[in-house]
Amino acid sequence: LMALGRWNEARSAYRRAIALEPDRAQTYVSLGSIERKEGNADLARRLYDTALVVDPGASYARSARAVLRLAEGDVRGALEDAETAVRTTQGYSLPPHAMLASALARSGRLTEANLEIEAANAAMADPDVPGPTDARWLGSALIAAGRTDDAITLLERTRPRGAWLWFYCTASDFDPLRADPRFVRIMNGARPPGQSQGSR
Repeated sequence: LMALGRWNEARSAYRRAIALEPDRAQTYVSLGSIERKEGNADLARRLYDTALVVDPGASYARSARAVLRLAEGDVRGALEDAETAVRTTQGYSLPPHAMLASALARSGRLTEANLEIEAANAAMADPDVPGPTDARWLGSALIAAGRTDDAITLLERTRPRGAWLWFYCTASDFDPLRADPRFVRIMNGARPPGQSQGSR
């Protein structure tokens, strides 16, 4: 439901999931991502904070909160969250490295940012065929570092090219690409039924 842009229905399902399993951090992160897309930044922040109360070591939740902080201009807070996420991550380390790259780029530390981009790239299971989640995080980092052509090339290689890719690319991080014809083709190919070209 979330990937299809049916966000009110997804909200209801996630709230039900929280009622049944209140100690699962990722549910709060997913619900927070919907609220952020709907412009409810304060609620999104509270949900990310709750995820980290439930699981202080949840590096994905910390990476998601860093995205929100960076979007609000809190570069220092985003950098702190991203650095903590990299230190504490277990398993899928691409989001923390990519988020740290974005925060470093916004801090003007491009050399360090590009090193983190390489670390994120190395964390992909198959760098030749990125998955949608890989593309969401690494693409955002490439855009922050001014490497928009690399970001679009990454998205073009992403498979499957469907609802999840569309959902991730509706994030404001990808706004610098909106007018690029290559990006428009990617979004047209990934857009789920019922979503218009302007859907966010």
